[in-house]
Amino acid sequence: MARMGKYFSLFLVVILALCSLIMVESAFAQTIPTPAVPEFTVKFVNASYSITNTNPYTGLNELQLVDNNTVEIKINNQPWQHSTYQIYYNIRVKPSFGGDWTELYPLRNQTSSYTNGVFTYANYIIPEAPIMPNSGQIVINFPVTPTEYYGESGYDIKRYYFGDGTQEGHYFAFLHGIPYGGQLDFQVQALVGHNDTYWYVMHPLWPQYGGYYQSATAYDKASSWSNTQTIIIGQTPSITSSTPTESVPSSASDNLSDDLVVTLALIAVAFSVVAVISLLIYVRHLKRHISKN
Repeated sequence: MARMGKYFSLFLVVILALCSLIMVESAFAQTIPTPAVPEFTVKFVNASYSITNTNPYTGLNELQLVDNNTVEIKINNQPWQHSTYQIYYNIRVKPSFGGDWTELYPLRNQTSSYTNGVFTYANYIIPEAPIMPNSGQIVINFPVTPTEYYGESGYDIKRYYFGDGTQEGHYFAFLHGIPYGGQLDFQVQALVGHNDTYWYVMHPLWPQYGGYYQSATAYDKASSWSNTQTIIIGQTPSITSSTPTESVPSSASDNLSDDLVVTLALIAVAFSVVAVISLLIYVRHLKRHISKN
């Protein structure tokens, strides 16, 4: 009888321990918050200017126009009090009357680890992705230049790409050959990420022969895409689309502060400890009762 009571008590202790671990894991999983849909504005900015040069052959002053056009995006900050996680932004653009969306800062699937010949993969936020500042808003500018593509006319829109390894950073056109008066749609998405590492493969053709861990930003969650903002190349005013994208409201659990979640986890652990101590006292009392009989 005593042995059966001992086994039963041990079984209850194991069950309570497992339940406690599940509760703690669930509580900490809720600390990854879902960001709000970003609020932003976009406009075409013509800041071109003229300079006067003296022709060395004629001595005459000549007026030269210097193109300085940009697409300017301003994204408002949102409330954020999570030190472990940071907000980044992804932007996508497409021609207003057709075509597919082009993401400017897409997630990158990379090798997250390598163990005993087995690779695992995960999504990461690319280094160029804009990060939400501590206050105010972030301003992102994309140069608009005369097209560099052979046989095309119009304008190119570029963004800066960081160098990979030994390569230097450079500007690259993500849209090209846009005519004057061309219309473009923009949307913005908020991304949540945290500091992590990925496995850098030294030899892509023979990945098993070498690599090392490098710092990276791991991807956690994303908001819905924002409403569409529309601009016209060559015109400064912006137009707001009347058709917003569907947004998913964040649940109440996503808005729990980190302190509250940690407190709930500690309460769950404390409850389990009290339950285990109570069971041990009960078992001891049961043994004494059986020995007396």
